[in-house]
Amino acid sequence: MEDFKPKSPSKESILGRYQAVFFDFDETLVHAHPPVFEGFLRACAQLKLHFDPETARHGQRFLYRYFAGSQAQSDYAHFGSDLNRFYVHVTTRLLVEMGTDGRAAEVAVRVGELSVRLPKGVRRGPTAQRVLSALKARGLRLGVVSNNGDDIAARCRELGFDEHLDFVITRIDADCTKPDPHIFELALGRAKVDASATVFVGDNYYADALGAQNMGMVPVLLDPEGLFPEADCAVIQRLEQLLPLVR
Repeated sequence: MEDFKPKSPSKESILGRYQAVFFDFDETLVHAHPPVFEGFLRACAQLKLHFDPETARHGQRFLYRYFAGSQAQSDYAHFGSDLNRFYVHVTTRLLVEMGTDGRAAEVAVRVGELSVRLPKGVRRGPTAQRVLSALKARGLRLGVVSNNGDDIAARCRELGFDEHLDFVITRIDADCTKPDPHIFELALGRAKVDASATVFVGDNYYADALGAQNMGMVPVLLDPEGLFPEADCAVIQRLEQLLPLVR
């Protein structure tokens, strides 16, 4: 799995005047309930597979790195519309990474079957609407840039985000995923702003923060669990902590 390095690391406050703020969607503006990785661990537990906290943390970080790497894009292309096979493939890789035996592929199928049966939903972040409204009131251009291939624009309308947003871009629109520069370039073009005048907020350090930073944008990492102690950018635990940083 390749590494993505920041060009100009800085842990100083990003307090400043900007023209635009772009957001990741999943686990930034909305949150799976229960969280996706928690659902994975619950399914594993039903199969008598238990992981200590350090191994679980390693698994979470692996997934963030995987979805920020070129392999994820290749796998998307390989499996096409067969998302079930894609997720079994990813789960197999995750189980191997977390130290399971040679039965990882077989177990991944069972984990997938059990995960589907778990009660789940998606809920809006408790302050997402207020944060978007406050930023829009300051005259900032707002957008969503997501690696999700779903109709995120429709979901934003359902959640009431669309009244604050200037655009929504997904991996389908860009034909690539973050941290590929093209998806960021597309967003900057839609907003008609320079990278240096733009803040990007997301939960994946490798795809969102480093991808944005390598484009000359100002990254803010949403990291409530402290998964990325190496983060060399502004870090927040709750979305509302963004407001004092952006004028």
